[in-house]
Amino acid sequence: MVQSYDLLEVSCPQAGLDVPFRYCRTIAKGLPCPRVLDCWEDRFAIRDYLRDHYTQDELVMIFGATRHGLSGPPEINR
Repeated sequence: MVQSYDLLEVSCPQAGLDVPFRYCRTIAKGLPCPRVLDCWEDRFAIRDYLRDHYTQDELVMIFGATRHGLSGPPEINR
């Protein structure tokens, strides 16, 4: 379920305060923040979550088509 982690909170370097995952998951026009891996990797299996809930095209929109020369970040492709 896409909302399964929505109530977890983390300190957001962009917002400067604690925010729920729901905020991070939807901040970029309904897609996750590009920093989502950095902020949430220690809290739950964010890579698996992203692979399970977003298409490759959405991952490219989130992380950029050319970042690290891959379609999406290499962290997702592990």
